Amino acid sequence: MGKRPRPYFIQYYKINFNGTGLVKLTTENGNHKAFFNDDYSYFIDTYSRIDQPQLTVLRDGKTGKVLKELENANIDALLKTGWKLPEVFSAKGRDGKTDIWGMMIRPSNFDPRKSILL
Repeated sequence: MGKRPRPYFIQYYKINFNGTGLVKLTTENGNHKAFFNDDYSYFIDTYSRIDQPQLTVLRDGKTGKVLKELENANIDALLKTGWKLPEVFSAKGRDGKTDIWGMMIRPSNFDPRKSILL
């Protein structure tokens, strides 16, 4: 499956022009968006997933080490309204080998004990 823990997530790496020295700069399981300074010595990394609020950090451009947390989205008020985070799932495709990824969004009043008969 390559270097990505899940498909569709953007991760950042650095590598020398001769193909040596591969370094993963973003390690968290999520979709990253990086903004580098002019000499690439630092970058701001904003990342999240559908089941995780957004986090923004300052990173070292050579190692990817988090130097400072800049912003952490707080969704507590939203969750108090009854809203639920989407759920990530994977299942095997018809070939029995290929992972198929998806998300499930349930109504805030979802009750698995109830059924809807049409």
